[in-house]
Amino acid sequence: SLQPLFARTDDWRRLKEGDSCEIRSENADKPLWYEARVVDVAGDRVEVRTVAQGAQERQRWLEVSSEQLCRMGTHIKRSRSATLQANARDAATADRHRADPYGGYQRDPA
Repeated sequence: SLQPLFARTDDWRRLKEGDSCEIRSENADKPLWYEARVVDVAGDRVEVRTVAQGAQERQRWLEVSSEQLCRMGTHIKRSRSATLQANARDAATADRHRADPYGGYQRDPA
């Protein structure tokens, strides 16, 4: 028997303002995927804005059925913002260890 549509998966294309998604760059030579946020919704169209700093992608409207739009985690395995936070945390830890390599303990003179 036929199952109803989305019986075993969720309809991720029912996007609302603030949702995360991925958008494909408009560069036809080398398409890249960027993390984006939904800024506005109008019927079956969404306005999206990239989250990545330095991305040359403009804010734009896309059909929710567009192949330039996909579920977060499809092409970008880890959120770029989470990666940046992890890198900053690791850099801070390294700085702390350089400043005090023994973590407040005195080095054993022996």
